[in-house]
Amino acid sequence: MFGDHYKSLLGAFFFSAPRTPIKPYQIPDGTELVEVITDGMVYFPGRGGEEFRRGTIFWHQPGEWTISYTSPSEPYRCFVCKFETDGTARQVPRVSKWGGVPDLSRFVDDMLNFTMQRKLDREEIFAYCLGTLLRQQIKESPLPAALKMVCRKLNNDPVTAPSVEELAEYAGISASRLFALFHKHLQSSPHKYLLQCRVNMAKELLAERVGIPIKQVAEMSGFASLEVFYRRFRQHTGITPAEFRRKVTGE
Repeated sequence: MFGDHYKSLLGAFFFSAPRTPIKPYQIPDGTELVEVITDGMVYFPGRGGEEFRRGTIFWHQPGEWTISYTSPSEPYRCFVCKFETDGTARQVPRVSKWGGVPDLSRFVDDMLNFTMQRKLDREEIFAYCLGTLLRQQIKESPLPAALKMVCRKLNNDPVTAPSVEELAEYAGISASRLFALFHKHLQSSPHKYLLQCRVNMAKELLAERVGIPIKQVAEMSGFASLEVFYRRFRQHTGITPAEFRRKVTGE
């Protein structure tokens, strides 16, 4: 059924909402636009003033309008996937949630890497992108509730640096238990996970805000200095922030 409805991936990119009013985009015939919130806040008409944040997925069909209502203090960012369709009715709810399979940051990272490295052909990228988005409708993250709470907190705000004790108290468990959960389920530690969240945020900013100086990207991502940022970024990606920007933007 889904294979008949979705024909191809026409594009995948970041959109960063300005603090000024946003002009929505009406979806043309034969296409479907999927917007996945990665940061900030969105108000969606017809949902009783409800606020939507990171992990919300908006599926737009022809004639519908993209998201546009945001908070001036928390303008949203989103990853956008544009599909060619056969014009039949939408296959999923208009608004859904990321289920954690894989983690949203991993999905965005994969899509950026595919674009940058060009290791896969368009059909393979299309299959991965659509398959991952559709899986969010039927699967939930297997992580324990306390670990999901902490991971969500660090993903939503990687700039601040809460202590392990503060994170454990937030999740209602002991610090030793939190360490054990990270090791068992993520083969990581709270500190390493936070660093990965910061690098992921930096990659998003480098890809979507080409005009921002790299020093400012480092500050916005929570790194104490440009030197630390370059060292950590290269440890995680194998290349410098400048090289990453050039590869992912083609500039």
